Amino acid sequence: MTNKLFTIFLLIFPILFISCGKLTRENAEIVSTFSFEKANQQNSYQTAGVYKDEIYYVQSSGDHYALCFLSPEGNLLRSFQVPRGNGPGEARHTMGVRVIDGKVYWVDLALSRLTVFSLDGEYIDQINFDEETGLMAAFDVAEGLLYFHSLNKTYIGVIDLATGELLQSIPHPIQGVPEPGEKVPGGILRIDPYTGNILIGRVCRPFLIEVWSPQLEKIDELSYPLEKEYNDLTYLPNINIQGDMLIGSLITTESAIYVPHITIRYEVKGNSVDAPSYPLEVIAFERQSHKPRVYSLDSVSPAKGFFYLLGVLEGNLAVMHHGTSDIENEKAPWTFNGYILDILR
Repeated sequence: MTNKLFTIFLLIFPILFISCGKLTRENAEIVSTFSFEKANQQNSYQTAGVYKDEIYYVQSSGDHYALCFLSPEGNLLRSFQVPRGNGPGEARHTMGVRVIDGKVYWVDLALSRLTVFSLDGEYIDQINFDEETGLMAAFDVAEGLLYFHSLNKTYIGVIDLATGELLQSIPHPIQGVPEPGEKVPGGILRIDPYTGNILIGRVCRPFLIEVWSPQLEKIDELSYPLEKEYNDLTYLPNINIQGDMLIGSLITTESAIYVPHITIRYEVKGNSVDAPSYPLEVIAFERQSHKPRVYSLDSVSPAKGFFYLLGVLEGNLAVMHHGTSDIENEKAPWTFNGYILDILR
């Protein structure tokens, strides 16, 4: 990894308590692989996903971004450009990009706004955020509403996409700028399409998924007993982080909720950041029993860098791995690995 400290934006998820016992690990069979060519460097792991059996991700160049759609084999199907700039339909930052119900939702922290595009890249609308929104870290869209989690100000918020009005919110425990040494609360946020509940996966210990009702009432928790020593994810100056980032992505199916065991591991040494290796593993919480199952990618573990769950692709789980070797050579384009895993039950 380079000597730069990377600013990471995080989200949140619900929790269910599990008995602490030794869990059996199963091998996560890799069905196929693909690549993300010249991927965007800015929050790249939050600008990729799966939509209707296609993989999407953001590329970046000097004067524009591009949203690319791939086949399950990794072949480019189509793309559209988003110019760099401040005007309508332009962007200066990629906090998160998601494709939901035939629309592209692009959150830009530099411009403090959400921009909505069609699947062909046509500009549709935008919503400007205010100070009350905070630094948005994760979001999802359902039933005409934008649900979001921020790094400060608002822990969970609900915005009407038609009017831009903030309808409901839960205050964040951090109201100002996070102080160095503070633990990072929250993590990834997703709406469970099978229940309508809000899931928040924590990036810091303990390993938890919070479950909130659409009325913003906390109703449940899912937990996994960490079997080894982990370092708390804490803030450094300028909202950088160090430690073990746990749940950085979340995928739901009718029978289970899937999350990574670790998203990335950071270790600060002086003015540089190292990314120690860790096993690539997926934890599946069964909906009925709430019991976790652990799947290990033995053929590519241990690994460094980001490990992110993209979505369900042709009945399998698509994931991406962005290793530190991909970015150590600044002359080489950013190319990330993708895997299709046969672990959905």
